[in-house]
Amino acid sequence: MHSEYTHVRFVMKKIETYLILGLVFVLTSLTLHAIPNSVGGILGNGGFVNIAGIRFENFAEAEDTWKPNAKLMGKWEDWKDPKIQDSSVLIYRLNLTADVFGVRASQVTAQMKDDKVVRFNVVFEKSSSQSGSLIAQLKTNIQSYTGVSGSADKKSFDYKKINIQLKSASNGSVVVVFTPKASAVAVR
Repeated sequence: MHSEYTHVRFVMKKIETYLILGLVFVLTSLTLHAIPNSVGGILGNGGFVNIAGIRFENFAEAEDTWKPNAKLMGKWEDWKDPKIQDSSVLIYRLNLTADVFGVRASQVTAQMKDDKVVRFNVVFEKSSSQSGSLIAQLKTNIQSYTGVSGSADKKSFDYKKINIQLKSASNGSVVVVFTPKASAVAVR
């Protein structure tokens, strides 16, 4: 009798273990369906990170990005900027969403001359859900990214082989400009 009782207990424990494992498996699989399975799911389908495989600021800091005939990562389209009158400067606009320094950019453009990137302009528009100063947030994020600190009025950061400049516009938008250090130009 005692051995029969022990056997029944053993079988019940085994069934209990399988039921618990099955329940964990089912709950885990249901939970995983609710979590985006790629960076694109988090940042939006076809975002720069998802397509290029790299964050935009990492792409802009890469030395190869600034070499002649370097390929622009992501999807770019020809674009015209009425402020640029020099016909030798070709302008391309990023045709993907991009979070740059942790903030969603409203527009990213690349200026090229002689088959070489000479400048990236990243425009940020203040959203209604954003609290505080957009330029202060970007400055803090750039300082964290570069490890370069500065005074409250600092708006230019030398980092590796690039210069990063911040410029605020009258409508509350902010432009972040990436240029190579050797040919860093003043922000217009």
